Amino acid sequence: MALSCLFWYVLLSVSCDTPDGPDLPSPGDAVPLRFSASASLPGGTPGTRAVGGLITGFPEDGTTSTFGMSLTKEDGTTPLFTGSGYVRMDLRKTGGAWQSSLHTPDGSVDLTGRAMVLPGDRVRVQSWYPLADWTRGADGTIAFDFRGDMEVETQKQKELLFVAPGDQLKTVGDDGKVNLSFSHAWTHIVINVKKAGSAAATIRGAGVDNQGGFWIRNRGRIDPSTGLRVAEADADTDAATAGAIGGNQDYTLSLTENKTFHFFVPSFMSRDVQSGSVALFLKTGNATSGSRLVFPLRHAHLNSEGTGDTTRYGFRQGYRNTYNLVYDN
Repeated sequence: MALSCLFWYVLLSVSCDTPDGPDLPSPGDAVPLRFSASASLPGGTPGTRAVGGLITGFPEDGTTSTFGMSLTKEDGTTPLFTGSGYVRMDLRKTGGAWQSSLHTPDGSVDLTGRAMVLPGDRVRVQSWYPLADWTRGADGTIAFDFRGDMEVETQKQKELLFVAPGDQLKTVGDDGKVNLSFSHAWTHIVINVKKAGSAAATIRGAGVDNQGGFWIRNRGRIDPSTGLRVAEADADTDAATAGAIGGNQDYTLSLTENKTFHFFVPSFMSRDVQSGSVALFLKTGNATSGSRLVFPLRHAHLNSEGTGDTTRYGFRQGYRNTYNLVYDN
């Protein structure tokens, strides 16, 4: 058995741009906070574009995309207006021009006219996408459940984009515009499996799991302001939310072509992650008498940040980690 890996980083940039109006407001006049967007993916290697290609539903001509959003003043706690702690933002492109509106999360009340700001004001914008897949609960978090058969290619897992904390504080332009940059919350895991030997074989899926600790979580809650998992209150709950993320179907391994699996994993980075505490796996045989082949991931196979004793390891937000496995049984 052999293992190699490759990491990519992806950032989805959303630049806000509105059509020029006939007049700019006079100094001291309040203006509506407006959003219009053009979404583009960074250039570079095919790998980065492939990750971005999983994003669907961003506004195209005549379509509308819906974002979750929280708007506060610069201090991050004072609402910009009553009810601004959780709103829905709709973006629509019509004939090359972008239009935006704000509503209550259920869409029943138009709040656009309440978001009045002065040019030069500092506002804090937390936002995530798509709201249709990731609604915020009463506790302010987003629930996820990645148990069972998960495969990005079959749309059983959904992308989650968010505005990172360092990009949330914005200065309002003369006409009420701000600029937003959305990042990928999950780590995108790609597992390429190749069969060595003289005959094809059947496997029952692949994935990633813990080999010590509770790093891989297949359900829990995400803070939409950070895109990271919310720590549970006690160790028992932590243990209950830890578990494998992977596929659970029969696949034939060819001698000439790789079988590729795609998964999203809630990101984590910690100094406490040890070599071998996270592993890839292949399931072989049948459901009753099969086995699981384990490929432990050493520090070199994980993302890292920092140096020396401060180095943190794990699956980093916005990265695509590609692992190549050879099944030689």
